[in-house]
Amino acid sequence: MKVIISSDNYQKDSPTECITEKDIKVLLLESSCVETKKIFEEQGYIVEQISEALPEAELIKKVRDVHILGIKTRTFITENVLYAAKKLMVIGAFCSGTNNIDMPAVSALGIPVFHSHGAESRSVAELILGYIILLSRNIHTRNEEMHKMLWNQDINNSHDIFEKTVGIIGYGNTGQKVAEVLGNIGMRVLYNDMNNIPPVSRYHHQVDLDTLLRESDFISIHVTATAETEGLIGQREINLMKPSAFLINTSRSIIVQMMPLYMALKSQRIAGGAFDVYPSEPVGNYEENWSYLLQSCPNVILTPHIGGFTHESEITVGREVADDIIRFVNNGDSTYSLNFPEICFEDELNENSIRLVNFHKNVPGVLNNVNQILCSFNVECQNSRSRGNMSYLLADLSIDNPNAINEIFKEVLAIKEVVKLRIIL
Repeated sequence: MKVIISSDNYQKDSPTECITEKDIKVLLLESSCVETKKIFEEQGYIVEQISEALPEAELIKKVRDVHILGIKTRTFITENVLYAAKKLMVIGAFCSGTNNIDMPAVSALGIPVFHSHGAESRSVAELILGYIILLSRNIHTRNEEMHKMLWNQDINNSHDIFEKTVGIIGYGNTGQKVAEVLGNIGMRVLYNDMNNIPPVSRYHHQVDLDTLLRESDFISIHVTATAETEGLIGQREINLMKPSAFLINTSRSIIVQMMPLYMALKSQRIAGGAFDVYPSEPVGNYEENWSYLLQSCPNVILTPHIGGFTHESEITVGREVADDIIRFVNNGDSTYSLNFPEICFEDELNENSIRLVNFHKNVPGVLNNVNQILCSFNVECQNSRSRGNMSYLLADLSIDNPNAINEIFKEVLAIKEVVKLRIIL
């Protein structure tokens, strides 16, 4: 059984917490996946699972004693929430996007964030394939007509997708999977990526953005929301597209400028589109009277942000993110952390050893101050890495006198640049 001594967020002079696995509290929001809950329970953790997102006021009440917080896209982690979550060790985003997390505030508190690193990509790719078939055959219109008792076999605006060109903007995990799925059914694949990622297949052709927009019959967006990508697709870019082209966005709504898109769809400057992300989204399911500008466009398919949400992907993503969290909590392993350097010790702790898990400000002299405290002990292994304003340190120490552990904890925590400290026994 592991024993973890942990400092409090915000209040370094508050009483420290000494816990075992059976004391660790997990709160899983927007989750009904039994398999994910079981993964944490098998570690001995106490798990509360809520199927919906919580508004800020309710979330603040819930997180006061929580060590592990799991969320998806509708839960917003604000500075107010973080201030209340004084025992929080780690956040798991059981999805690919993390724009709903105040990342600078989380990082400043020494709280790593883990998210899906590609497990849901297949689900997104299958949705994109579905969109393309529906749009190409105008099935959404034919379906609506049939429900209105109208039989219409008109083949105008009904086309095969074989040998049509798909342009993929963003060639990360999801973009690559979309390219693979669509390429395998005979579509020509173009892609553009700001990071200049080389193709994973000789059938995927890297081009500049303007070429992609001009030549593609279907354009699918798979970039993260940053200052660089906000408004990436605007009037100029839409004007480059074919009149017969369709635009698909399952990424983030701010990538596409709304009014130029709306005007292009209403005037049929482009043929249509499919959208799974929106400027504002309801917190809970079955919310009525939700409005969106493109609801008045009949040549558009709208889905409620379900790109990566299937039963199968929920299980796969749950296992992926939960495993990352457990390795961090039990061993300090930060592999796949979104906001901190990746450090991993392959060897388990020896019987008389402790592991120092330390987050501190990235300024000169801190590591020297820590080592002045540790120099009286046998340091079996040590690694420190920095990213931005924060540094992460792991150190294994051989301890003959258990009474020294509390002294080490107090002395390291007393260093003013130290933000968060844990000792794993």
